Amino acid sequence: MENQVNVADSTLSRLFQACLPGASQKPAMLWPAFWQHDPASECSPQAWIDSTLRFQEETGTALVKLTGPAHYQVVDRGVEGSWQGAPLGERTFTRRAVHELGDWEKIPADFTAAEQMVVQVAAEVRRRLPVEVPLLATVFSPATQALMLAEPACFAAQVKSAPEVIRAALARIAGQTAGLIARFAEAGVNGIFLVSKHHSPSLIAEPDYVTVIRQSDRLAMEACRVFAANILHLHGEPVHALGWPEQDDWILHIEPGSRNPARPHIRAKTSRPVLLALDYPAWERGDVATPIRSGLAELGQHAAIVGSPCAVPLRYARSEIAAWVRRIRELS
Repeated sequence: MENQVNVADSTLSRLFQACLPGASQKPAMLWPAFWQHDPASECSPQAWIDSTLRFQEETGTALVKLTGPAHYQVVDRGVEGSWQGAPLGERTFTRRAVHELGDWEKIPADFTAAEQMVVQVAAEVRRRLPVEVPLLATVFSPATQALMLAEPACFAAQVKSAPEVIRAALARIAGQTAGLIARFAEAGVNGIFLVSKHHSPSLIAEPDYVTVIRQSDRLAMEACRVFAANILHLHGEPVHALGWPEQDDWILHIEPGSRNPARPHIRAKTSRPVLLALDYPAWERGDVATPIRSGLAELGQHAAIVGSPCAVPLRYARSEIAAWVRRIRELS
């Protein structure tokens, strides 16, 4: 395990350094990275392990992200959900844990059985992956977990009406999240794919984000510093830049969209590497050379992880994803 981790850590570190804006890479270096839910397998540890490994083998993706039930950090804390046919494989919540302010203090703080299962899955996937392939574990930011614990409208209202209560609740969740991240490090994971779904002024006003939520984001990011590099995925649109990473070891992954910052604007706001996400029509057309070249130019990068907006929708077969990977590799 240790040798596998060291090789994959080195791979991820070199990848990160190559993707820094202005870093010289001739020819351009491209790393294909796609991930997809498999809801039928994610309820069984062994089936989930096998499915994750098969996905990497069948597609040839350069990075593996452990993509499982999105509510695993809250499922033993009073939340229930199931896959009900959602196109990305995401879960529909059927029970929430928080309905009134006093419920925040009742959220169990102990490391849960669901979290332990995911850590064990990660350890086994890492053990069986090719030694040079980095493994990232999906972790949801404290505020994103809060949006699972409570209905989003309820949470947004409480942020405004009781900021001190929510700030304290998020600090507790951040502590739990830091503990989980440490366990992933012990399991041999090479980095964290940190998901944030709350960076939208349409949900949380920017002044409220700064005063109530930003500190918990920073605590979660700080816990990730044990890794060579990490990816921050800002889910949805529009997203603001107030919570973008300040640390050096982050790759930014923003979904392309008309209401999200354009790549030149992203580059003007951060010196961190940016994952080059192409929307699905580009992959379906097949000729991705031009959008990849223009994307690199707009970001000022000579290398990039190249992928998609989020988890690949279930309508795409693995054979299609494998074709996308081949097209990327042909351009390197």
